[in-house]
Amino acid sequence: MLTKRILQDIEKEILPEFKSEILNLSGKTILLTGGNSLLASYLVDSLVLCNSSLQNKIKLIIINKNPMTSDSRLSHLLKDENVKFIQQDVGRPFSLPYKIDIIIHAASRSNPQAFKEDPVDTILANTQGLYHLLEYAKLHKVEQFLFFSSGEIYGNPSDIQTSLTPTSESFSSVILPPEDLRVSYIHAKRLSEALGFAYNKQHNVPFKSARIMLGYGPGIRDDGKVISDFFNSAINKNEITIWDHGDATRVFAYVSDVARALFYILFKGEDGQAYNIGGNNEELISIKNLADTIASVVSEKKGTPVPVIPNIKNRSPREIPDTRNLNIEKIKALGFSPKVPLQEGLGRLLEHYTEQGKFNERF
Repeated sequence: MLTKRILQDIEKEILPEFKSEILNLSGKTILLTGGNSLLASYLVDSLVLCNSSLQNKIKLIIINKNPMTSDSRLSHLLKDENVKFIQQDVGRPFSLPYKIDIIIHAASRSNPQAFKEDPVDTILANTQGLYHLLEYAKLHKVEQFLFFSSGEIYGNPSDIQTSLTPTSESFSSVILPPEDLRVSYIHAKRLSEALGFAYNKQHNVPFKSARIMLGYGPGIRDDGKVISDFFNSAINKNEITIWDHGDATRVFAYVSDVARALFYILFKGEDGQAYNIGGNNEELISIKNLADTIASVVSEKKGTPVPVIPNIKNRSPREIPDTRNLNIEKIKALGFSPKVPLQEGLGRLLEHYTEQGKFNERF
């Protein structure tokens, strides 16, 4: 569903920066895997909105593992003649009945619980799916290839030295034990990048990698991640529970900023390179302060207090790094800088769900 909030994000913050580059895609065919996801969907809608100005339209091929329904993020495009949806597991062999000019590989499990429940699919969607697409790119000489990687590949740099955060692209990562199923996602992204860079060096595939960290905004699901969990709890339970002292720190990136960064990499990034995508480093926030901020945003909307309750007694060992904060100087050199502060982004997210009529529903 394309809400007014999403449309405003795209029309006011994305298109003014990239409209000329997108218009230069006239007549191109772009393949996006996982196109119905939070981050990729902003790219899709940006491209589709530009089609109204083009005589020779951009064609979009969207591959998703799950079937499209009326509740899907891109359901408003089901009847668009320039958008073709294909239901396909990219972790299995598949063929493409189209000539593709640009590939954007965003398909991946991103739910932390799913990493444990189905680590095999987590690995294959990244590695096998990427292999099939790289082979196509090699044989058909695609013009661009953008891979959605993750800042998770660095492991936990603060375990070694706090000064290693914000973490730059040159950090070699903290190697985590492969028997820990949660790291199936991390190792899959690392192997995928290695494969992509190998195809770039050996076969001249124009591979670029976007190491994305903690994107959020309109379109997030009830997926076990901290912002969706806190919003869901505040809206439906009138309280937020945190399961430790909440001293872990994070930098979050609003979805329109992530989409802008992805376009910067696509249009201006160098082949064979990886770029960090994250929020403003000055907005590093503890989980406790994040809970307080979300409680305040929801409380103001509801008109009733939303308490934040620490549950130290029943806490389990922390499975996530103490700090998540990426150095974004490399992508800043392309012209990017984050625009949307956290407080404003959280307000926009609530605006989106209110507009959908889901303020009193579990999203």
